[in-house]
Parts: sequence; structure tokens; C-alpha cells
Amino acid sequence: MSDEIRSILGTIFISDIQIEDSGLLTVSNVEVTSDLRLAKVFISLLNSKKSPDEVINYLKHNRKVIRYHLGNKLNAKFVPDLRFYYDDSLKKAEKIGKLLTKIRKNENLDNS
Repeated sequence: MSDEIRSILGTIFISDIQIEDSGLLTVSNVEVTSDLRLAKVFISLLNSKKSPDEVINYLKHNRKVIRYHLGNKLNAKFVPDLRFYYDDSLKKAEKIGKLLTKIRKNENLDNS
């Protein structure tokens, strides 16, 4: 169920609800409670001109519209209530990658 909701929400953010200046908005993970009544939606942003807080607040404000679109596409008895959270793991991975590249360059200079 989580993967299906993640996929549908990704499509909704491409076709039905575009957030101006949000860059690339990705639904990175969805966690659904065992009773299927609540879904925690984790999003990541790339090249966004808006802060993560601004985007999350926009999503929270438009939660009912997003849930309506989800309900039209989700094949389930209940449409879970949506809670949005910012997932900064992509940003952390990028930072780690840059640090590793810097370390490798320094090692190559020392070995020369």
C-alpha cells in the first residue's frame, strides 16, 4: 500500500498539483499505519527556490485537495489522512559524496 500511495502521489505532483519554485519534488517514502487511516509522506527537494518549510506548509494547507486526487486513483476502501515531512537524506548523501571526493583528491595529491 505504501508503494502504491508513493507512486500515485508522485504522479499527482507532476500532473495535478504543481508547486511553483519547488524544483524537483520527490516522494521519497510513505509509511502507512496498520489500520490504513494515516500515511506519513516524506518528500525531498532538489534545486528548490523555496525552503522545505514553505513547501511542507503548502502541502499541509492543500492536504484535502491532494487526498481527493489520491482517493480518485487509489484502489482502497479508505483513503488515509496525509501528513507531510521533509526528508533531508538526499541532501546528506550529496554532502557525504562531496566530502569523499575531496578526500580522494587530497589522497591523490599526497601520493604524487
